[in-house]
Amino acid sequence: ALASSAVDCFQNTPKNVIDLELFWRHSVDTALICKELGQQIRSKNKERLFVIGLLHNLGELVCATETPDLAQACAQGDPTITPWTRQKNTLGFTYAELSMALLKAWKLPPEIYNTVGNQHTPEQSSFPVETGLLYLSTRLALSLSVEQHFEEEDRLTLELANRLGLSSEHIQEAIEYANLEAINILSILNPLAGAIF
Repeated sequence: ALASSAVDCFQNTPKNVIDLELFWRHSVDTALICKELGQQIRSKNKERLFVIGLLHNLGELVCATETPDLAQACAQGDPTITPWTRQKNTLGFTYAELSMALLKAWKLPPEIYNTVGNQHTPEQSSFPVETGLLYLSTRLALSLSVEQHFEEEDRLTLELANRLGLSSEHIQEAIEYANLEAINILSILNPLAGAIF
């Protein structure tokens, strides 16, 4: 219900500013990967991890709706710089931080908004395991849709995966799970979008 409400809230987002199909595909991939990685480490919060993954980047929709010029500037910046660094340089904050403010305003629990807000800095989170899983999931989902890789991010991702006890097999299983399940979730969120994938 929460995910459907989020989809409905942002139906009027300018389509020339953000590709909503790509946005939701990335969000669903992140959610599924996060849930599956949680399963791999035997987390008791797999469903929460799914919600966190799904809502992790709502700040991008807010920015695209409210300040489309700034959203385009964030998207069109130097491709060798990570998207969240471009956001910080352009806006003074990241989409993750904006997402956190929105989720906090919606009165969601701190386990959700704190994890989302610290997704690029899991060491600063009050919930380091969940935030670490989200950190990994966003980067793995991004690698599915964008060919650009950032060497430093790849190194940090590998180190964090090792700290969480995740092997390359666990990561591959999570990616395969996302690839299999994404179409089903997308068709629930937006029945027309499910037919496209």
